[in-house]
Formats: sequence, C-alpha cells, structure tokens
Amino acid sequence: MADTTNEMSDIGPTVCNGMIALLDVLGAKQWTIDDAKYKLNRIHGITNKVHDGFKNQWQMARAKFFPEFNRPLPKILTFGDTIAVAWHLGDDPDLARKAISEHGAPLAISVFFQHFFFLALEQTVPLRGAISWGQYITTDNELLGPAVADAASWYDKADWIGIIGTPSFSNQIKLALELQPERFADLAKVLFYEYDVPLKTGRHLETVVVPWPLAYAKCKVEFYRDLAKFPVPLGTEQKYKNTCDFFRAYHKKYPTPTVNEGQNTSLK
Repeated sequence: MADTTNEMSDIGPTVCNGMIALLDVLGAKQWTIDDAKYKLNRIHGITNKVHDGFKNQWQMARAKFFPEFNRPLPKILTFGDTIAVAWHLGDDPDLARKAISEHGAPLAISVFFQHFFFLALEQTVPLRGAISWGQYITTDNELLGPAVADAASWYDKADWIGIIGTPSFSNQIKLALELQPERFADLAKVLFYEYDVPLKTGRHLETVVVPWPLAYAKCKVEFYRDLAKFPVPLGTEQKYKNTCDFFRAYHKKYPTPTVNEGQNTSLK
C-alpha cells in the first residue's frame, strides 16, 4: 500500500489502538487500462484533498462540542482499488476507548467519512467499506493486526454503496452514546446512523453506518445526479436500489428543506 499522507513513521512496526477502515472502489473489475489510470489519479486526488476538507469542517465542530479531542489526522494508504484508513486514538486500549466514549471520536470519525464518501462519489469513485476498532501495527506503508482483520471480514459484504461499522465497532459507538447521551443528543443526524444493512448473501446486518446522505441534505438532486454517472450492469441493480433506499430512509428520519438546485452543503 502507498502512503498518501506524506508522513514518516519510526523504523519498524508501531503498535496502535484505534480505528481501521477498508474501502473498496466499486466497479474496478470492469476497468480497462485507461480506466485504471484515470481512476487511480482520481483516488490519489481524493485522498490528498480529504484531510484539508476535514480539518476545516472538524475545527468548528470540535471547538463547539469536543475541544478535548486532539488526536492527529488519520493515515491513508492505497493499494490499487482498495483504500485503508488508520486512526490512532490512544497509546493504550484504555486511552483509545476513552477517545470513543468521552472525547468525541465518534463525531470526528463520522464527519471524516461523510466528507470522504461525498468527495469520492462526486468524482465517480463509489466506495463500499467497513470501519473496525481495536489494535493494529503499522509501518510507513503497511497495516496488520486484529482491527485490520475485522475490517477485512466485512468491507465487501454489504450490497450497496456505503460504509458500515463492523459489529465490534458498532458496539463501541452504541456504548459511547449510552455513556454520554447529553453530549451527543444534538448530534444525532451527524453521528453514525443505525440501519438494517442489506448484505450480498440476502441477509441483513443491523449496525451503525456512515450518514453520508447528510452531505446532500440541502440539494438532494445532486445525489441522484452523481449516481446517474454510473452504468448499472445486469446483476448490480439491487446494489443501487439499496443505496437509494438508505438515502431516502435517512432523509425521512432527518428531513431538511431543499435549497435551489446547484447549491449544496459545505462538504466540498
């Protein structure tokens, strides 16, 4: 995997505690060589851009809700059509757990992946993936460990475009909401959304998911415009239907007045 954050780490593996996400760029099996070159350039552009956009957005949210959250930005690695995100949240498991339960990590992680997903879909790079939680080791360009294995078990299982939490990550988020309901009460539509996710096996998984539809809240037509850029080969139609079903379910629960066409949220 190639590190796109231009950050240097110590020689040898570092043991980390926190969040791992594995994101699969959908449709890669149908790419020609020219398609692959074009998409790879877009993937690198998105991963280079996402940190700056997140910092601008998170600065305001952090100051208002969780000023004590001071973790460094996540590390982003790419390998072909797979993107890995690693966010070290504490030097030991207890500190990382405290970041989740008390110091605003659920909000930070949710905002980061909303922004990431929006940028990617806008650039015709549809993502499906999973976010996990736990320990992992990292070098300049490698990730390995239980949290990586957990994300790898789930990242390609959903039958949609979107990002789910693994069951272990979902439990951490639910615990945080139970421990500090008063701090998270006004942030429900921005936090991870609990949803019955359709799987490729035909079953469903009730878990938390990234509420990316919020990025299109002020101009919902932009989502359908972005989605219309993709072909729908025979056999993939259910994946797109499930994506639209989630979009509608989110906005039914958190309705937002739509502004004039052409205007959208501040996530760009």
